Amino acid sequence: MGKVSIEQIADIAYASVITVPGVAGFAKIGDFSSEKENVTMLTKNYSESITLKQDGKDYVIEIYLILLEEVNIRDVSQEVQIRIKYELEKLDIFPGNFTVNVNVLDLLI
Repeated sequence: MGKVSIEQIADIAYASVITVPGVAGFAKIGDFSSEKENVTMLTKNYSESITLKQDGKDYVIEIYLILLEEVNIRDVSQEVQIRIKYELEKLDIFPGNFTVNVNVLDLLI
């Protein structure tokens, strides 16, 4: 098994998440300025919306999303976690345990 790249994780997450009802898209993380209006940006480069941290053999995947208005945030977040975890377990690319954290940054009105 080779080293896991953020691009591989982003591709898997994108394929898993894009069809979840209620997901508007991926949120761009970083690039926040206190002088600008507080705006969350949708991004087409979904690798900018995913971080991967390693602690020994354990991995933590953080994914940042924008959801559609009037969805159940808990249900959509849980479905995203289930789908990503299923795809990653199926590929067996992690040597240890992994956690998927879904962060909802905004709602698309």
